[in-house]
Amino acid sequence: MRTMNILSNIWRGSSQPKQPVAEEHTATLNLDLLGGGDSMSRVELSHVDTPDSTHSYRPIAHVSLVNRLQDQLSQMNQKIVQEKHLVSNKGNHYFGLFEIQDKNNPSNKDTAQIVGLRNSHDKKFPAGVMAGDAPFICSNLCFDNEIVINRRHTKNFFNVIDGLLQQAVIRLMDKKEITQLRNDRYKQVHVDQATVDHLVLDAYRNGACSRSQVLPIIEQFIDPEHDVFIEPTVYSLKNAFTNVWRGNVFSTPRFSQGLHKTLDKFTDFSTAQVVES
Repeated sequence: MRTMNILSNIWRGSSQPKQPVAEEHTATLNLDLLGGGDSMSRVELSHVDTPDSTHSYRPIAHVSLVNRLQDQLSQMNQKIVQEKHLVSNKGNHYFGLFEIQDKNNPSNKDTAQIVGLRNSHDKKFPAGVMAGDAPFICSNLCFDNEIVINRRHTKNFFNVIDGLLQQAVIRLMDKKEITQLRNDRYKQVHVDQATVDHLVLDAYRNGACSRSQVLPIIEQFIDPEHDVFIEPTVYSLKNAFTNVWRGNVFSTPRFSQGLHKTLDKFTDFSTAQVVES
């Protein structure tokens, strides 16, 4: 109750909501969201050293994983329209972001479809593929699906990696419609001050943010960075969360899961109903 009172006081002390203002934007996503490390092109990525294989461990080159992912995306009629690559820890850790489009059906004007890829050469974490969405206006990420390619890098790894990536891409594409329908539903549901207080705390309990991020999320919703998100809807609240998540890409899939659990329940959005329809 004390925390609820604190949040309510923030609301009462805030200025009156602004009127929505149309904001022009081009459909170009900013992928500079990866945080610390060395940014490079795919050509430069191909020059990053890969450790020698041992009898029990066969690491895959970062660029090889990227190229294999692109091959699988192409087979699903998806094209990469821009990409961003980052390496850290002396080249051992890799993370990439890719904006993708259907070759026959480009992304809508509001959001882009995003694929994230990660890999490590020091066994710190397994290779993984993530998918989600990002609004063009502020390029905040919200991964609604994560597939971890946790097959051990043994001598048989290269015989199965393409099949694993194919399965991952199929699962990612299956979620594409759900992502759009979820966002459409969130845009339809308006929220008042007390409801937002409750939802943010509930989302925190579901793992959608850290304790220190609770108040910044509330403040972001009260006074968003972009006027296009100023309408008091669940979609605007989602973007308040993703604005605060910036710079923490590796935690985004876990945060996103907790956020969708909270907001789906509140908006009566069911992924099972989408699949059944």
